[in-house]
Amino acid sequence: MRQSNRIKICRAGLAGSRHIPRIIYNDDSCTLRNSPPPHTSETMACALDYLKGTQVDCLCWCVGAQIAYSWPSKVIENFYDLVAERETSFGGLHLRGNVMCSLHRQGIDYLPLLIRRAHAQGLMFVASFRMNDTHHKSYPNSVLSPEFWKTHQHYRIWDATDAKSYYNAALDYSYPEVRNRYRSAIVEVASEYDVDGIELDFTRSPYFFQPSEAWRKRTILTRFVREVRDALKRITATTAKAGQAAGQVGTRRKRSLILILRIPSLERALTTAGIDARRWIMDQLAPILVISELVGNFNQDIGPWRTLCRQAGVLLYPAAGDGPPAYNMADFYSPLVRNLLAPRHDGQVRFTDDEQMRYKRAAAQNLLAQEPDGIYLFNFPCWLAEGKNIMHTDPAKFRRVTSLLREMGSLKTLARKNKKFTFYKDLPIYVEANRPRRFHQTIPFAIRGKDIRDAMVTLRFRWIAERNPHADEKFRQHSIVKSGLVKVYLNDREIPERKLKKTRAPVGRIPSGFLLKAHEIVELQAPGRELRDGENTLAFEMPKFPHERDPYVYIYEFEVELNF
Repeated sequence: MRQSNRIKICRAGLAGSRHIPRIIYNDDSCTLRNSPPPHTSETMACALDYLKGTQVDCLCWCVGAQIAYSWPSKVIENFYDLVAERETSFGGLHLRGNVMCSLHRQGIDYLPLLIRRAHAQGLMFVASFRMNDTHHKSYPNSVLSPEFWKTHQHYRIWDATDAKSYYNAALDYSYPEVRNRYRSAIVEVASEYDVDGIELDFTRSPYFFQPSEAWRKRTILTRFVREVRDALKRITATTAKAGQAAGQVGTRRKRSLILILRIPSLERALTTAGIDARRWIMDQLAPILVISELVGNFNQDIGPWRTLCRQAGVLLYPAAGDGPPAYNMADFYSPLVRNLLAPRHDGQVRFTDDEQMRYKRAAAQNLLAQEPDGIYLFNFPCWLAEGKNIMHTDPAKFRRVTSLLREMGSLKTLARKNKKFTFYKDLPIYVEANRPRRFHQTIPFAIRGKDIRDAMVTLRFRWIAERNPHADEKFRQHSIVKSGLVKVYLNDREIPERKLKKTRAPVGRIPSGFLLKAHEIVELQAPGRELRDGENTLAFEMPKFPHERDPYVYIYEFEVELNF
């Protein structure tokens, strides 16, 4: 399909919007959960003011999941009532800071006010629903555990074992009651509030049927999405005709309600979720598709998705910076990962705020260089209102970190800014004597962007010598890798030993969560012209005939920094 025709189709799906968004940003409403009291209607400004002058054009505001936690629903259980009953805290944050709850107790529904303010700033406002969120279900008395969930435990997806069974709190969409609850909630919000559209977030959490049954039940989920799309069309038509009384939504709505679908992009995740993504695209169930690998992956190739979406006239938004993965979660039980209890259940690594800024620039650049229609940000920077809460405790730092929103929507504004690329996902790998580097001893890594040549590059990884698992003799293996034992190659060019800077690291947990003995951090500096715009390789070899006392050398936490 020609590009001009595709854009026409996309614009038809976005009828009434000003332009195709550069950045679509999902805020799970935490910017309104921890604000110092007292609270008034003006307190809501903290959720929107920092977006002024940024490249964010569309705000997806998370309103609910298995409960309504951002609006006073009449059709499903809502957060406000559960809080009133239990007078508890949510997510470790005291409810006294929750602006939404405070205003509700004052008889004020904040949501229409927030939408009106967003529109005044030129933002599209989309109500986002997490389609099977297992958040805080690990303690069932949480205020995110409604009675429907408690009394329908036989609906749970007990077959899901990923992340130490974290996801088995999700409910099975095979049951009409489950689908009807979500449909009713979506229709209520779309009908009662002046939203620009609805987002269905199928990535949090990506299970909708028992995994072993999911793919053969995929038509159930496809039919559900089609029903939601058709319901939005009916609401648009009905409110446009019926809005005679002043103040009704229909008198103001002069645009179609758009539908955004956020889905996992890995084939394994799509199969176990029962998401027939290609059918959804080709049937044009929504004008915007968001894809996510659930954690950040700098080697992500969006080419096949881009081709498919362009053929169908669907806009594609890959998610940038979902968080660097500690290891390949698909291989959680692999014997290669000897320290199974080390990684977090979500496989993510936590960085400092400065590291996050470099990381997110890099994630955005690697995706934008592949020419999607824009990028999607999930829970950034709204999480800065939680934890240390720098949104309110350190406003200057908050402004500095959120300045990223002025850069991340364009390669031009990202150029020549310091970046950090992490490649933890398929690590550790191990190096053994005599094995050629092309056999599982090479780390492919993608660095994209025309500004690479102007940068000074630092490549960094950790390595540690472990006892040969096939050795019969009793001996103590020293964990520090002997000088000259392992050769290192950057893009098939051997790096002289003298150029490797080695720093001893003590025993302890490393950022990716693994517990290591004393080991070394290895650094290599190189001019940017030694990297390719695209795929690069870092490879290792131990070129000697094997002996049973030769160690296995494990490689952890490979990362690349570009400094300008």
